[in-house]
Amino acid sequence: MHKDAHIHPDSSQSGFTLVELMVTLSIALILTFIAIPSFSVLLIRNEIASNAQTIRTGLALARYEAIKRNSPVQICSLSSSATQCAGIIGVGRLAWDDGLIVFQDVDSDRIYTAGVDDLISHARFSESLDINWGRGHYLIYTATGRLMIGNSSFRINHPSYAIERRLILNIVGRVRSIDI
Repeated sequence: MHKDAHIHPDSSQSGFTLVELMVTLSIALILTFIAIPSFSVLLIRNEIASNAQTIRTGLALARYEAIKRNSPVQICSLSSSATQCAGIIGVGRLAWDDGLIVFQDVDSDRIYTAGVDDLISHARFSESLDINWGRGHYLIYTATGRLMIGNSSFRINHPSYAIERRLILNIVGRVRSIDI
């Protein structure tokens, strides 16, 4: 028999034991369950911020167009079914969940009429958020860039989380935001 025929097992084998593998998987599972709710909150905050920016953009555009055109420009809540205003109520906190329309109301009926009124822009909002405006279905910027109906605010929140952003408009037409 050759002297190399007997191989002695190496006592320094590497690898994981079953116990080490189970501990590692347990820690990974615990970290996953901790991270998922935090990630969900982050996604909700980003969704709220995105919709708030959409509203701010619509407000800035309406104000700019009112001054540029030297004529009132209106923003109204978007109907869920079509590119149409949801209503003409000018008081009370009402839902704007579907989106907004920015237009020049040529016939002064406070409703967007295709072919008559000049559509400037429209945007849809995320379906999972509650968005409302404190003064009804519409707001109007005058030719000087001021709000016709006075101060109020948009509230943007998620119904399942206690996260809210408010966009507060003053009579001059400027917007500021606060997180609640």
